[in-house]
Amino acid sequence: MKKYSIGAALAVSAAGATLAAALAVAQPSGAQTGGDGAQPNPAAGMAGVLMKGLTQTEGCLGADAAQTQSGRNCIIGWFENKEAVVRWYNSMTHQGIMRGVAGGLGGGEPLAHVADGTGPIMVIATITFSETPKFEAIRMPISQISIELFQPLPGGAHLGGRLSPEAFKVEHMRDFTPQDGAASTGSAGG
Repeated sequence: MKKYSIGAALAVSAAGATLAAALAVAQPSGAQTGGDGAQPNPAAGMAGVLMKGLTQTEGCLGADAAQTQSGRNCIIGWFENKEAVVRWYNSMTHQGIMRGVAGGLGGGEPLAHVADGTGPIMVIATITFSETPKFEAIRMPISQISIELFQPLPGGAHLGGRLSPEAFKVEHMRDFTPQDGAASTGSAGG
């Protein structure tokens, strides 16, 4: 996958702060309640709003959330093209959450360094929560945040499903899933 600079990604989406809310969805269940189960974390409620807004954006092909072994919470959005990512960036949902969480962080033209018509694009946002806020510009308690943009390279293979939605086009992706329920043989190469 082609990786665009983090500077371009951050200009695209001070959404890191915005996605912080969505990434609460990937936290262990106790983390969503503030750890003791007594007081709900407002970010957990924003997560549902954010994921719904993301998946309802024209050109968003799908979204998912996960947590890595290193403790990073991730949200992955798959988009048809640059224009779809910009639609998400400019959506009322994204802008509202960004203002509420990140204040004035951001600025600049989203995806300014990405050619019009570029696509498909996978956007991965990662965030690591901390005990206290570490950055003046972001009001949430985080120690790390990133938004990175990728494009698929031709090739790859899958059996029984892919990470990316089927609508996220990957040239020369090989599907080894049996179509008739029979066992499949063959070599997977990209």
